[in-house]
Amino acid sequence: MSLIIRLPDEEIKALAAKAQARRISAEQYARRVLEHDLGAATPPRRRHISEVIRDNMRRVPMEILAVAKAPKLIFEMLRPLPTITVLSSVGDTVRRQLGKLRQ
Repeated sequence: MSLIIRLPDEEIKALAAKAQARRISAEQYARRVLEHDLGAATPPRRRHISEVIRDNMRRVPMEILAVAKAPKLIFEMLRPLPTITVLSSVGDTVRRQLGKLRQ
């Protein structure tokens, strides 16, 4: 079924702003609002957990996602450094042991 709804410009802007805040189209938002209202009379549809997680993650601001990823990026940048330190200390130990053998 198709449905055409005529709204004043003011309500169109409000609908678009709410849809944008949820990172979905205005049509998707309007559909969800209608489904929510109509769903009060029908049992809720069970959604797969991946849909729930995806919807929840869409609401997380990009700034927070960037901050949440920052520690991982820093760790990945620093991870090679301890390896280099360990290898150089192992190399020093090997050199010392070889020096003792040569004496």
